[in-house]
Amino acid sequence: MNIYNQYSLAYEDFRSVPESVFESISSQIQSRNGGQILVSVVVIAYNEEKRILPCIWSLAEQKTNVSYEVIVVNNASTDRTQEILDKCEVKSVYQPLKGVGHARQAGLDVARGKYLFTADADTIYPPKYIDTMLGELSKPGVSGVFTHCKFVPDGNKSAFSLAVYELFRNFVVRMRSINRPELSAGGASMAFVTEFGNKIGFRTDIRRGEDGAMIGGLKDYGTIKLVTDRSAYVLTTSRTLDADGSFARLIFLRIYRELLRFGSYLYPKREYKDRESNMIK
Repeated sequence: MNIYNQYSLAYEDFRSVPESVFESISSQIQSRNGGQILVSVVVIAYNEEKRILPCIWSLAEQKTNVSYEVIVVNNASTDRTQEILDKCEVKSVYQPLKGVGHARQAGLDVARGKYLFTADADTIYPPKYIDTMLGELSKPGVSGVFTHCKFVPDGNKSAFSLAVYELFRNFVVRMRSINRPELSAGGASMAFVTEFGNKIGFRTDIRRGEDGAMIGGLKDYGTIKLVTDRSAYVLTTSRTLDADGSFARLIFLRIYRELLRFGSYLYPKREYKDRESNMIK
């Protein structure tokens, strides 16, 4: 949790953060994107004024020698998200069409890097994230990569219970990644060859699953790799896990669901049927 503690002062009210922090972020971001851009990191944000600053800060402090750009897509936020982006002097794109697919596509449309890293505004990225992911992505025959997420205890779950859940979740992710990486990759922690991504495009007609659909399409252009080096593991919110109730209920429901699906992980699948409830009309 050291990385969480490092950026914790930037959570909640960004107005309490010293100006020197914004100046440092701006300076580092500007110094990274000179010359030929190799990596484009595209962050999507909708009303994330309480969480986006740690994300941008962590991306500005990447320990890498490659030239990269950070692009934030403001997906029609109505809070002070844009004010934070302006203070950090990070490149931003305004996307009035709401939806994760629209936001990710807007970033893909302007990305200049050979490789594109998708990111979420409520996620913190470890110092060697770009280099570790790029180490696998740049190998011959690889079209996309993704990695594991760790959870910040910012909801109703303790750090211990989250650690137990992560062990279970990582096992499931590794099982899925063998034949069905599209079921495990998430937009907070994946990357791909931009050329291939442009040929596929992000789906904008669905509410969720645009990341998995992209990974599924990338399988036509090469191998999808799960990066298991812990130096790439990202740190994200655990608030979404609270929807399942207590820790015991969370584990029970997830194990039950995975047991029902386990047999399907043993073979690959090319096409999935869209759920009516997931379609944007």
